[in-house]
Amino acid sequence: ALPSARLPLSNLADSLPEPELVDLLTRVAGPPLAVNVFKSRTKRQALVDMPSVAAAIDALASLHGALVHGRSIRIAFSSSPSSTSTSAPLSPPTSRC
Repeated sequence: ALPSARLPLSNLADSLPEPELVDLLTRVAGPPLAVNVFKSRTKRQALVDMPSVAAAIDALASLHGALVHGRSIRIAFSSSPSSTSTSAPLSPPTSRC
């Protein structure tokens, strides 16, 4: 997926409190706009909205694969757009006759 301000995080340890996750993100990329931590079946995950694509890139570059509470965090760019996305869909050109 193309870089976006929304980051899905997976492989989060059950022992990682949400405030600590927010602190980790803040230290490497600035404070996130929103963090939604949830459990999908047996996996703990989070959906994070960063303030910009640049901040999301910093977070991914710094934390993807990082060992936190004994688990290697996985981060990717989301395929669904975030509310902070700066890119807009392009309209097809209109021809005037």
